[in-house]
Amino acid sequence: MNNSSKSLQPKNRSGKIFFIIGLIVIIIFGFYISSFAQRSNFDITMPFGESGLTIGGLNIGGLVQEKRLALKGEGEDRTNILILGQDYVGITDTIIILSYYYQEKKITTFSLPRDLRVNDGFGTYKINAMYELASQRLAAGIDDAKPEVFMTSFLSRQLGIPIHYWATINIEGSSQIIDELGGLDITVDNSFSDCEYPTDNYQEVFYPELRQRLPYIRPCPKFVAGPSKMDSRTALIFARSRKSFDNPAEAIDFARSKRQAKVIEGTINKLKSEFSSGKALLDLPKVSRFFQIAGDNFKTSLDINEAVSFARLLKDEPPDPKIQAFSLDFESGAVCQDRTSSDIVLCGGSAFGSNNFSAAQSRVQDIARNVLEQATNRQNNNVTFAIVGNGSDQTEKVQQALTKAGFDANKVLLDNKYNSITQAKVNSTEKATFFIPDKVIRERIIKTSKNFDFEFTIQDSVQSKYNLAGNYGKAQVIILVETVT
Repeated sequence: MNNSSKSLQPKNRSGKIFFIIGLIVIIIFGFYISSFAQRSNFDITMPFGESGLTIGGLNIGGLVQEKRLALKGEGEDRTNILILGQDYVGITDTIIILSYYYQEKKITTFSLPRDLRVNDGFGTYKINAMYELASQRLAAGIDDAKPEVFMTSFLSRQLGIPIHYWATINIEGSSQIIDELGGLDITVDNSFSDCEYPTDNYQEVFYPELRQRLPYIRPCPKFVAGPSKMDSRTALIFARSRKSFDNPAEAIDFARSKRQAKVIEGTINKLKSEFSSGKALLDLPKVSRFFQIAGDNFKTSLDINEAVSFARLLKDEPPDPKIQAFSLDFESGAVCQDRTSSDIVLCGGSAFGSNNFSAAQSRVQDIARNVLEQATNRQNNNVTFAIVGNGSDQTEKVQQALTKAGFDANKVLLDNKYNSITQAKVNSTEKATFFIPDKVIRERIIKTSKNFDFEFTIQDSVQSKYNLAGNYGKAQVIILVETVT
């Protein structure tokens, strides 16, 4: 079997510094300051000393620690942070697990759909209601877990991964940050409008021109494909919109997740612009407002030293500037639309977290554990495969391994009983041979093959042993599964 050692991307630091500045600002103004505000009764002051910005006598500009403290998960090469974005009534419309990979120096995000139906032991409902219901149970003395802790524990258990920290931000905080930045520049991919976008707090408003009261914003929010300058109100509508009758493709939760990612990217880009020159840090009133927004709207389990350590990590070991975003969507093969509602359920019909562990639940855990690999392998979606086999279980194993590695299942052709190949027998041994003439595709297969649980070899040539007709003959990768004993 051909093997390939894992290679890291070259350290091209040019162009990355502004991205890192943006991330450091997010860490400092979000995680660090919220931790400081939660754990301290001191007023936040911002004098500049010789070494830079200080807060309460603690140097921030230099990110000073004699030795950077190790973060939770660092020994296992991955730190996971659960990020919850709340709306005005406590619903968590945004549920994202952000992961930092130390060896690869990569940042990934894994989004869970707000309509995912869950069973948490107290009831069955959409996951976006879990935070508020946990808060109510805590207040009523039914359970003693804080909502952030409850969600972190539940998701860690169900996804089969450790979640080391959590952080929350509410919509008001997001809005204020965007306003302080003077709006965002965002490229709209698809035109759409949403005539059922709710008003603040879902209150009815009387519109004189319409002579009626409605719980929706009028005129209908409308977005046109192309570059757009958005204020905070427009950006949040763009990120949160869930209805669209003129473009159904934008009415699904996964399209909404992509728009959220655009708003996050737009915010980071604006932070780059604001802080790259250093002028923003000299604007003490603006810095003070950022601190106030963070203290009022962010919460996190990171303590002060951990937040500084995280910021220093991003400063001293700059990650790849491209955040790789992934979401639990229909294409994953793990979640499906409920036939009677808009809910998203595990394929097979059960709620996420239910006791009857299923193949779909296992698939969700595979995705959560391998999100970096899943996100990286999106580039493989255009590769076509032809698997011709001998009726053995190994033939189907090959198919499942390719799908699990992120290749498009619709482009994996399978003939498990190819008539020119000797069929498998009881106790026979099979061998898979990959014929891949394209060097780039061959390297992708080698990189993902570490998780294959079957014997195989790779040939850098076109397979000519059998005459494969039609789409099988046109495939970029041909795989033969043959009996060897």
